[in-house]
Amino acid sequence: MNILKKFSLLLICAISTFSYADEGKLVIGVEASREPFVYLNNQGKVEGFEVDLLTAIAKENGMEIEFSDMPFDALLPSVLTEVADAAISCIAITEERQLIVDFVGPYYEAGLNAMIRNDLKNTIKDSYDLNGKKICVVTGTTCEEYAASREGSELMKFSSEKESFDAIEHNQCDLLITDAPVIEYSYMKHSPDRYYKFNKNLTIEEFGIMTSKLRPEVKEKIALGLKKLEQNGEYDKLYKKWFGSHST
Repeated sequence: MNILKKFSLLLICAISTFSYADEGKLVIGVEASREPFVYLNNQGKVEGFEVDLLTAIAKENGMEIEFSDMPFDALLPSVLTEVADAAISCIAITEERQLIVDFVGPYYEAGLNAMIRNDLKNTIKDSYDLNGKKICVVTGTTCEEYAASREGSELMKFSSEKESFDAIEHNQCDLLITDAPVIEYSYMKHSPDRYYKFNKNLTIEEFGIMTSKLRPEVKEKIALGLKKLEQNGEYDKLYKKWFGSHST
């Protein structure tokens, strides 16, 4: 089922289920297992590049901020039904999503890649070799869409990146597909001798901050805050903090 069919009824629900956050606070939906963008630290608190970015945006607007952790496929419904003012978690800006929600950004350019078990190095050498393989993905992502396009592939679907990673750790799938920076900066660091990735990303994507079409004032505030951070150099500082280099 595509995203339009899946969430069409929620457009109606959004009109009758308003639960706006306080004007002085932004409630942000996240799927907090996407290190280094947004994840739970050892104390169980959210942190990461996207957390710092949204916190700085809220500060520019003189607002408080609250992060609400949820499955990835709950992020879009949470914005439509006003449970959250916005959502962020490596959310790719796509034409299909833009028919339903608005985006601020892009604030980061990336793409999908695959993290593959080392014992399959002679079997999986490029994207064509993904056909017929068992692939771990997170439900509701562009990763799921890409994996489903591989002929004969068998998808194992999960609600979070952590669950997907745990599955490949236990050899339940041949590979997982997710955002390249998550593989590079997180998973490969945890288990560098067990996995490899493609030298070239499978896709090119841009991440955006998801907002409701029914809440243009929220989009305006977030867009204004992001613009200020880009102009005053704070965005570059956050980028360097989390990725070790300046943004391009």
